[in-house]
Amino acid sequence: MHNALIGSMHNELFLNVYRVTAIKIRMAVQYRLRVTRFNAERVGREHLAFLIPMREGHAEAAKSALQQHLDNSLTLALGGMIA
Repeated sequence: MHNALIGSMHNELFLNVYRVTAIKIRMAVQYRLRVTRFNAERVGREHLAFLIPMREGHAEAAKSALQQHLDNSLTLALGGMIA
């Protein structure tokens, strides 16, 4: 899903930066992040929280929810915890 979203921007530089960053993050956190029911549900909710407003044209709500998703992802990638 992430590749499709980034790819839809048709910006090769942005896509390449995303790919490299995603690989590095996966390598750095792979040993401590596990796919669990809780994580899958949380991530699903986070994605829906910005995809639905995006589809409905509510830019500010989509932007806010996307920022929360990015903040959560960064926190986890850096070893932090989220509620």
